[in-house]
Amino acid sequence: MKQSTIVGIMSVLAVMLVFVLPARSQNSVEELMASGNNLLKNGAYTEAASVFKQVLGKEPRNFEAQANLAFSYLEAERYDKAVVEYNRAIGLDPKNAECWANIGFAYERLGKTGKAADAISRSVELNPNNVEARMNLAAMYENANAFDKAVSQYEAVIRTDGSKGEAYCGVARCLTEKGNIAGAKKYCEEGIAADPKNGDAHWLLGNILWKKENKQADALKEYQKSVALDENSQVFYENLALLQEEMGKKGDALATWKKYLIYLNEAIKKEEVQRRIDKLENGEPVSTGKADAKANREKASEANQAQMEQLESDLHRDNKAEAKHIDAQSVDVGSDLANIGKDTAQGIDFKKEAKKKAAGQ
Repeated sequence: MKQSTIVGIMSVLAVMLVFVLPARSQNSVEELMASGNNLLKNGAYTEAASVFKQVLGKEPRNFEAQANLAFSYLEAERYDKAVVEYNRAIGLDPKNAECWANIGFAYERLGKTGKAADAISRSVELNPNNVEARMNLAAMYENANAFDKAVSQYEAVIRTDGSKGEAYCGVARCLTEKGNIAGAKKYCEEGIAADPKNGDAHWLLGNILWKKENKQADALKEYQKSVALDENSQVFYENLALLQEEMGKKGDALATWKKYLIYLNEAIKKEEVQRRIDKLENGEPVSTGKADAKANREKASEANQAQMEQLESDLHRDNKAEAKHIDAQSVDVGSDLANIGKDTAQGIDFKKEAKKKAAGQ
């Protein structure tokens, strides 16, 4: 009698296990995903990656877990692993614009500019309203001197988000490069109207007024506004100080150079600025920014010539050396990005590079 009862109970338990275990397995995945997402929010990227790997061990085609694993590596700045995992995520969902944008960022950080351009272009195709992806693509075009393509992307951003002051500045830079000064001024003014705190727009307008129209007083006002809006932007101080020197405002220039020195991080640049301050304080003549730029170009030309002569000498001396052929991977977005098609050793901040180009306008 007791034995029969025990067998009956075991049978019931077996039936219960058949129905309960799958439910527990599913709950386990849900619990792991919740745990992983919480770790991501708290910046525990390595731990989050470990959790998402556990989920994928149970459900290899779980897209959310795969994408989150890739994102964990991206946030942890392990860009090589992020690329591997994003490729797997894209394999599960080829039309996910966010994955394409993120893998593009990872490629950029790895210095693979060609692949970065391809990925970001794909992201924009899939989601035309992805403002950040369009901004990155526009900056790539701008740095490749494909100004019409860059303008097209920046203007698309403006149509999507009219408050994006950075896009107005991008158009202004491109139009300045193309010689359309009136159009560049118009976009600077529109950028300021869209975002009154846009220091870049004031700075770019100052560049145009000073270097293209020789309106020093008007340019001075714009530079002063840009510095007031963004005290941390180093490039604003340099142009302001150079203009103040040109206008004979020695005291103001000294004050600006000294303030600029506070925000500078580059040791070599600090030495240059300090020398300029010393000359101004001692009453010694200092060259203008244009003269400095010319001197730098001449020095660079001399250095390049010396390198070429040394290279020719080495080739003649070692004519039996084995030649090595290097294949440079080109960009598959089109010939517009040919100038940035080669993969580089370090990542490039395309927006920063575009702004640096504008400093010489």
